[in-house]
Amino acid sequence: TQNSVDVMWGTYATSGTLYWGTSSGNYTDSTASAVFQDAGGRQVHTATITGLAPDQTVYYYIISGRDTVGLNDPSYHAVTAPSDGASFRFIDMGDSHYKPVAFPRIINAMISHDPDLVISSGDLSKAGYIWQMDYQIFGPIAPLAKNTPLFTAIGNHDAAFQDGSSKNYTDLFSLPTNSADGTEDY
Repeated sequence: TQNSVDVMWGTYATSGTLYWGTSSGNYTDSTASAVFQDAGGRQVHTATITGLAPDQTVYYYIISGRDTVGLNDPSYHAVTAPSDGASFRFIDMGDSHYKPVAFPRIINAMISHDPDLVISSGDLSKAGYIWQMDYQIFGPIAPLAKNTPLFTAIGNHDAAFQDGSSKNYTDLFSLPTNSADGTEDY
């Protein structure tokens, strides 16, 4: 939002803390994560930084279990939404699943355009399995997602897990539930 940033990550650890500040290496605040979902033994964490101004940059790192990620690395940052009426850059991508050679090159091209937002129109994985999400989207997109918001829509491949449900997808993404039936599906 214009005054907050949500940071999400996955790990096998059941606890985590997000440290943040106004410059890399100067982390003056922290907030504990909440486990958003248990996705097949993997814990999906979320932590919210509040009290920010529109278009404000904050730098962060994470300690979760025994792992520390992003400490003193200025590429780990987040920016709040711009002021009303301000321009911004976004990229829309889709059908990124199972493209192990092309997708990392596409990610690098997206990074070179410095988007403020990335939107996916679906088909992030081949068949909706959590391990596929790890290797087909989260791994390749990590260099971009650590500092660029990613909003997704579910594709038919993402819902193909066993019975065609979208459980794995909704376990891994925090999406609005403002649809007519109160689901995250659309």
